[in-house]
Amino acid sequence: MKRRAVALVALVLVVCQLLTLGVYAADGDGWGLWDILDGIGDFFRDLFDVIANAVKALLEGLKYLFIPRADYFTRLWQRIHGRFSEKFGFIASLILDLGERFGRMKAYQGGVEQLFVLRFPAGHLLGSASVNLLDGAFGVIEMIRGALSGSVVVITTLICYKKVIGMINS
Repeated sequence: MKRRAVALVALVLVVCQLLTLGVYAADGDGWGLWDILDGIGDFFRDLFDVIANAVKALLEGLKYLFIPRADYFTRLWQRIHGRFSEKFGFIASLILDLGERFGRMKAYQGGVEQLFVLRFPAGHLLGSASVNLLDGAFGVIEMIRGALSGSVVVITTLICYKKVIGMINS
């Protein structure tokens, strides 16, 4: 088997050389065996380049399909914000106002507990007294926060349970 393969390759090389001898003899710059092999190598190199470029184009197409552009989420947020502002502009302004107030609270140096303290000037009728407006409200706020968090968990559980049961039954 190996001898036949070697003999076949040798025969092909001799035939290629014999086919090019006439051309080489006619003009002096004909094709020799190495020129033929070089042409075959160039063919396979060009074929590999075509395949590599096709793979690159396919990957770029997949990237375009599945990976959003850099400004995609910014433009999406602007569209959502614009539509929300059209329908609920008064709520948006209220939310922005609250956001500014909470931003100022966060930046306040004395801490949030000191933000709601009324201090009277020294020459006032009450003297230099101070009153914390939220001192008694901290316990109530913590209780309301816990109740709201718990109700959100319960409502979410019920909604998800109903959807899972509906999906199983359908």
